[in-house]
Amino acid sequence: MGIWIRSQDKKSLLLCESFDVGCDNDNYNILVNYELRNNEEHYSPMGNYSSVEKAVKVLGMIQTEIIKSNNKFISCGNGIGQNLLCVGVQPIFKMPQDEDV
Repeated sequence: MGIWIRSQDKKSLLLCESFDVGCDNDNYNILVNYELRNNEEHYSPMGNYSSVEKAVKVLGMIQTEIIKSNNKFISCGNGIGQNLLCVGVQPIFKMPQDEDV
């Protein structure tokens, strides 16, 4: 089971299986792995951050939401986390803006 990730620019909502911190010049981003319709795997940046520390912190936030959703996810709106919405029984994590990390 993956986790739904909504990009910072709100243009993408992807069911993601794995995550990496990448670096492009001095811009750090969260790269998410997802499967295309033809079963081909793809990596895409979903959030950009000004430091590696912020990117790693967001990665930790995603990890926390995955753990919470795997432990118990009975209903939406039960105070699991401010970045958590619900689609069936799978969470949606909204990538925070750089200034919010």
